[in-house]
Amino acid sequence: MTLNEPRWITVAEAEDVARAVVEETGEPFLIRDGGLLESAVMAARNRWHCEGEEDLAELGLGTAVAIERNHPFEQGNKRAAWFSMLAFFACNGLALHNEDDPSLADLFVEVITGAKSPEDLLAAMTVVALD
Repeated sequence: MTLNEPRWITVAEAEDVARAVVEETGEPFLIRDGGLLESAVMAARNRWHCEGEEDLAELGLGTAVAIERNHPFEQGNKRAAWFSMLAFFACNGLALHNEDDPSLADLFVEVITGAKSPEDLLAAMTVVALD
């Protein structure tokens, strides 16, 4: 295991991300289920502690997948999930170099629906260290 535990996004930070993405389009912000949000935010942390997962890209994507699958918000779950992943990367000195690639959004939806595996999306993502 790595010596330094990653900087996890908090429930409040995930809420802020979700609020920002829906406000951008004028949609209402509403948390459908706070327990589902907390569970989703904790998913990557649990993988790090219990399964020994150290790959930050995998953990970030795991956070996004958990948020979308748990569907804790009334609106904007996919967007909140994606931007929460980017926030996790940023908190840990990483960035998604090809974040504007539209095929990543399609792959993300396919991962959520089970048509593709998270590994398929990870292979298409270019996660880089920030200087």
